[in-house]
Amino acid sequence: MNWYEIRVQGHLDQHWSEWFDGLALSYDGDDNTVLRGPLIDEAALHGVLIKVRDLALPLLAVNRVADHRAGLASLDAKPETEDSVERTKLPGDNDRS
Repeated sequence: MNWYEIRVQGHLDQHWSEWFDGLALSYDGDDNTVLRGPLIDEAALHGVLIKVRDLALPLLAVNRVADHRAGLASLDAKPETEDSVERTKLPGDNDRS
């Protein structure tokens, strides 16, 4: 089971947590919503991303948190370090690293 951090533009109320498969909701300094928690497999991740799409929420980032404790320790939604997060490429990313 992998832990993910999904950042979307805008502020979702806490009652959306259950609809997003129980992912924890927190907020970053720009009042964007960060969904964080374990997902059983990539199909579950895609299910959450479909829900983001269905709400027409702009998707800002999807990260797999390598160590779930890193995800729990950053509930204030500060960006993770490169050592603790693997960034998922999104369409249009020009980063060739």
